[in-house]
Amino acid sequence: MEKVYFFDLKEKYCLLIYEKFLSALFNRVRQIQREASDDYLTSEFFSSSPEEIVQRYWASAKDLYSANPLHYDPHNEELASAYLICRFVSSGINTRNLKIYKTFLNANWSAYKKSIEKKEFSEQEQRDWGKHIVHSFNTLNHKKILERYSSCTSEEEKVRMMLADLKENFLRNAPDGNINDNFDYGPRKLLSKICKTILSACIFIENQGGALAYLKKVENTINDNSLSDLEKTNKLSKELGRNISGYKKALPRDFFKDMGYEIFAKPDKHTVQAFSNLFLEVSSPRKKTCDIDEVVSSIFLKMAEALFLSGIKTTAFRLDKIVWLLKSGHYYLHYRGKGKDYRLSDEEFNEFCEDLLRSLRHS
Repeated sequence: MEKVYFFDLKEKYCLLIYEKFLSALFNRVRQIQREASDDYLTSEFFSSSPEEIVQRYWASAKDLYSANPLHYDPHNEELASAYLICRFVSSGINTRNLKIYKTFLNANWSAYKKSIEKKEFSEQEQRDWGKHIVHSFNTLNHKKILERYSSCTSEEEKVRMMLADLKENFLRNAPDGNINDNFDYGPRKLLSKICKTILSACIFIENQGGALAYLKKVENTINDNSLSDLEKTNKLSKELGRNISGYKKALPRDFFKDMGYEIFAKPDKHTVQAFSNLFLEVSSPRKKTCDIDEVVSSIFLKMAEALFLSGIKTTAFRLDKIVWLLKSGHYYLHYRGKGKDYRLSDEEFNEFCEDLLRSLRHS
């Protein structure tokens, strides 16, 4: 079935696309509830309606927004710095190599905040707490991290020293852990890359005038009525892409999305594949004949605007969650233990896309 130009579609077609994706997601949740084991998903997942489950993922944006210290302790520079370092690392490891990263380090903001507030950890937070990056640096203050490595004369020397700190902390918690060569230096090695992310993030925060100053700058940009939502997302994302090592185009958008700013969506492999199956503007991820990240983000924003005109108040964040949950099957808010993904096969998803395209052609 021939694909369509999304930006040529009228409002009613955006509504059709939205309804088809949401209906498919609800049906998929029902199927998982019938077939899945409660070894991997919580009782809440099985006792909730599909609508309630999706609403929980939509509501997570408010939780993410509330986690930003600017919104509850707006004069605490130390806390703001720790928050940003955790955010930069968490989005930096949010890649296809996520499991490898998480074997060796942790940058969970919620766990860090609980530790300073002396609150009880969840089981998962307790298991992973020993790997938290705060133990490697004894601080999450960006200035102090820069000072710790200030005696080094080159970036490579700083990365090597940081790798040694991360390795020492990991072995302190897992003396018999199998580290292989993961803590060895190498420009293409995963942990070397995340060390560069941390160093560049600390420099970026310092150059912004501090953590609170940057958080306020982001908030002011989001609330700037002279800019369109697309201009806001591009302005903030491209600044991070220029300044944070390892951040190209998708990770900056993930960074702000996971701060609860709902004009952001992350164009990851699942949403890109979905839209490349449907829309002519989105090339195959392998061909990359367009700026995929910007185009996919634009589609989410344009669809949210069109749906608003049809009486549906939604956001790029929420639309992203619909497409992403349907394709990835990653119901992370309902995991029991390590959880398990319930991903649609390529064949099933392609069949859904073919059906949607037929509906668009005949409506």
